[in-house]
Amino acid sequence: MSDIPVPSEVPDEEEEALQKFLGTTSFGKQSKATDHDNRFDQSKRSQPIISRPEAKANDPEGEESDSDDDDSDDEDDEDEYPVSHEMVFKTHDRAVTCITLDASGGRMVTGSNDCTLKFHDFAALTPSTIRAFKSVDPSSVKGSASSETHPINHVSFNPISPSTILAITALPQPRILDRNGETIAEFAKGDMYLRDMHHTKGHISEVTCGVWHPQHRNICATGGTDSTVRIWDVNNPRQQKNVIVHKSRAAGSAGRTRITALSWVAPAQNNLLVAAALDGSLVMWDGNGPYTRPAAEIRDAHTKDTWTSGLQISSTGQLVMTRGGDDTIKLWDTRKFKQPLRTVSFPSISGQYPTSNICWSPRGTEVLTGSANGDLHILNPATLTSELVTPVTPGSALISVYWHKELNQIITGSANGETHVLYNPNISE
Repeated sequence: MSDIPVPSEVPDEEEEALQKFLGTTSFGKQSKATDHDNRFDQSKRSQPIISRPEAKANDPEGEESDSDDDDSDDEDDEDEYPVSHEMVFKTHDRAVTCITLDASGGRMVTGSNDCTLKFHDFAALTPSTIRAFKSVDPSSVKGSASSETHPINHVSFNPISPSTILAITALPQPRILDRNGETIAEFAKGDMYLRDMHHTKGHISEVTCGVWHPQHRNICATGGTDSTVRIWDVNNPRQQKNVIVHKSRAAGSAGRTRITALSWVAPAQNNLLVAAALDGSLVMWDGNGPYTRPAAEIRDAHTKDTWTSGLQISSTGQLVMTRGGDDTIKLWDTRKFKQPLRTVSFPSISGQYPTSNICWSPRGTEVLTGSANGDLHILNPATLTSELVTPVTPGSALISVYWHKELNQIITGSANGETHVLYNPNISE
């Protein structure tokens, strides 16, 4: 993008075109349409679109004889999904583990194994300055000479109040940041010498995951390796609001396990909090409490001692999608929370990248995840088969995926440190 020539007579057009397909401004005058088309052509992806691979595999003769039809199908897929164009952010030195955008799509924050959060302001980008405006180490302590740093496990904008961000590193104390990366609050650490986790005021070991309450701007939940899920009020960081102790029934576990993923939704009639654990269990609570016992639990949802890194409840609260460390993706019904509705084989990368996720599309009709070889998969949730597969970072695992509702853009993070913003100027904002 930095090699794009800047027309002398309209020096701001590059920036305007860039901001258009980032969703931060309008196209401008119709007389500039040709120039904008040129910008889009230059950002058009060269990677092939491999659409509906299962359907094609069943009809090899048709694939060979109907190549023109296949080309047409690929074009249709490019129009259906926002994957025809891309921008590449090379702002991290190591794997990009997590991604979040504010509700408007104006600001993006990425977390990495290089122990930093990178803040990107889409409205301020130009073709020659595709970089972060700020780098933050959320585990640093002001006034301390310690240089100890920790990988980023989770980052998420508050969906109700975009002025706050939940940031989790491989430490017991999550932080709340403002949208510029300044620390607002740091949650308390519990006493590691207390055996009963109910009596601790915070996590006693590494926090692995977190999620904001879908309705209350000051409430969030975190899960950790101390076998607990803790619910916090950001206005009182000195002690959690509630602590949920997950008692593992796995043999040899001594009742302890590790929480690996969390999801929380609150549709009109069904406030649900769901957690996945290293003992293979999937546990569901009423999001409003009480949390003394789960509303439902599946003990062997995934294979014991494998890391279920992907977990997300659908916006309706009726379906749960999980991606396990046992090389499976599973679809569950919260109303019949016993056996999966669907199960498919899908190689896991959670052993190396424990934050590798899975997410629903904004309209709830597709599911998004990445693969070990750097492909982006868009799945049909009814069948869990790939509707579309497209290479993003060939040869480098695609770890984190995010589909922004307002922008209709897909953002991915990969093991090579790259963040890709995929979009289609015809359907993306």
